Amino acid sequence: MRQTILAGLLAGGLLVAQSAQALSVSIDPASISGQVGGAFAYNVRISDLGAEVLSTYDISVAFNPAILSLGPVVFGTGMNLGIADASNQLANTVLGSANVVDTTMTDDPTLIANQADSFVLFTLNFTGVGVGTSSIGLTANLLGGHSELDPFGALFPVALTADVSGARAVVDNGGGGGGGNVPEPSSFALAGLALLGLMGASRRKAS
Repeated sequence: MRQTILAGLLAGGLLVAQSAQALSVSIDPASISGQVGGAFAYNVRISDLGAEVLSTYDISVAFNPAILSLGPVVFGTGMNLGIADASNQLANTVLGSANVVDTTMTDDPTLIANQADSFVLFTLNFTGVGVGTSSIGLTANLLGGHSELDPFGALFPVALTADVSGARAVVDNGGGGGGGNVPEPSSFALAGLALLGLMGASRRKAS
């Protein structure tokens, strides 16, 4: 069983040697347009693990609470190899932000043999509450890979670095106004001008 536990990781300063592995943490889709009251779901994904594994993470999410309201955070099972392990999962949400944490108890050899190169860490479920555009920003506070011995002889995951990118939500009120059928007044004006022209022509003929 993995010796790294969630409480120890959150104490801070526990990751050992920095990894040069080029990873990415991103949100898909990168942009969603919808209406007030509509649902906006985003997957937060890790990619390009290569020979490395992910054993723990602590990621902060920031958004505009005047535009979006955050609902359930649904954890993926890719890090835990298909197991819905809720014992080491936290999703603390406050107005305009969330802190999402997960740690697997699966051992390194099993992760190395079975963990995918790319998978969904968690899904953010928002509701549009105001008109406007909100960015959805990510901060990777902690990404941990395979475990190594620290100077005191305890096993802790190596620190991984990643390119992090966010997303955005565009929310409107759903009014729309009929789209492309707006130019009707100008059509009436053209018809009126044509009628006046016909009347003028008939008068000239009568005279």
